[in-house]
Amino acid sequence: MLLGIDVGGTHTDAVVINQQGIVAAAKVITVHENLLHSVQMAFEDVLQSVSPRQIRKINLSTTLTTNAIIEQKLDQVGMFV
Repeated sequence: MLLGIDVGGTHTDAVVINQQGIVAAAKVITVHENLLHSVQMAFEDVLQSVSPRQIRKINLSTTLTTNAIIEQKLDQVGMFV
């Protein structure tokens, strides 16, 4: 089985799929101050229906970086040479 987690601007979604389709799904609020917490909560919720031993691969994706660039919500950075 495959576990996919998508950290979005509003929600963090998790889904477990196998060759037949969706086995389990979960949705939690994304906590911007603690993204790891959001991932952990989605992970725990979705694994209530599936044994962790059955998971063979985990994919993690996010739109947060792209959104931060587009919305210009990044801290200033510099480089010394």
